[in-house]
Amino acid sequence: MKLHQGERVSFVKTIPSLQETEFSRLEERLCFAKHAHPTYSIGIMPLGLSLCQGEGETYFMGRHKVCVYHPGEEHTCVFEHTGGSWAYWNCYPKEEMLREYASEILGERGEPHFAKTVVEDPYAYRLFWELFDLVGKERELLALQEASLKAFSYLIAHHASPWHPSSRFLLMERAKITQAKERILEGDEVEKITLEELASLCGMSRFRFLRLFAKLEGMTPHRFLLMHKTQKAKRYLQEGCDISEAALLSGFCDQAHLSRTLRRFYGYTPRSLRS
Repeated sequence: MKLHQGERVSFVKTIPSLQETEFSRLEERLCFAKHAHPTYSIGIMPLGLSLCQGEGETYFMGRHKVCVYHPGEEHTCVFEHTGGSWAYWNCYPKEEMLREYASEILGERGEPHFAKTVVEDPYAYRLFWELFDLVGKERELLALQEASLKAFSYLIAHHASPWHPSSRFLLMERAKITQAKERILEGDEVEKITLEELASLCGMSRFRFLRLFAKLEGMTPHRFLLMHKTQKAKRYLQEGCDISEAALLSGFCDQAHLSRTLRRFYGYTPRSLRS
């Protein structure tokens, strides 16, 4: 992957043979603003240290650990300045892929749930290190698939359990919030959506809606909208769109706004995705 001046992104790649899983390898110390992903986020730090915050808890990340965030789980990272080299490798497997693995390994359907955000497991760390190494070297398809299966399957088998809704009430509440999310994702004059409209759609007060949305999605409706726009922009850029066109199509006011948001949430600029 070609790097541009001022960037230290080793690569950002999407692997079609691994159900479009995205892999990123960053080598620049950054502080990520609060954000979330529509996929799982699984990462390792071969070099350096970081302070991760999510769900009201704080964790230290470093070697021999694996960091796991669930889809929609809001988090942020502050990287420690240790004076030495630094590297953060992350991948974003889709729910469908891990659900498939979990059904075979755990014997139950549903998305795998990881009780610990940071798993201290040298063997799991090694498996993901080997997977990232293969992605970076663009090895044969068979080697990539084997390494992927070994890494994700081990993580699920040793650190995950099936997710179960706690009650019928929770399912009903989640269904209401899903309606609001669908309205946000429609793209029909999305900038004119109001809190009153979304709360009314769910049949509840603005205060209750905002609190429930944040509880179930890990972020506010506005941040959910911003994350959705950013994901759209990433897809357009990966398809080869110009940066200004991608910004316009995904609802950003201009190219600069898209660049700032992408770097703030993910640590790389639009140019990295178009390389």
